[in-house]
Amino acid sequence: MLRLGIAAALIGCAGAARAAMPGELQTEMIACESRDLMVRALELIDQKDNRAADELWRRGRVAGTCRVFDKGDKIVLETREMTSGLSKIRRLGDPNAYWIVNFAIDPRR
Repeated sequence: MLRLGIAAALIGCAGAARAAMPGELQTEMIACESRDLMVRALELIDQKDNRAADELWRRGRVAGTCRVFDKGDKIVLETREMTSGLSKIRRLGDPNAYWIVNFAIDPRR
């Protein structure tokens, strides 16, 4: 019984490792630790209020919860949401994850 539990745990860990994919950022883009903040910024952009979105991101950068990723940064893609247009990434070697628009990872999306 114990062996079955250990085997299930190992299989679960292996599945999680396969889900994360290394990659490279395709364009410079701001990203935030909070998914909700990124969703709000995209809502503001959809409302054609880029000034409000910029202010939201500025506040996030001052607070340390948002940062700019540069084109070519080595990243690990943890989660990709096609419906929201957001992906959760982290810089290779950095345990902190950030939400970013899918376009920054793959310009075709």
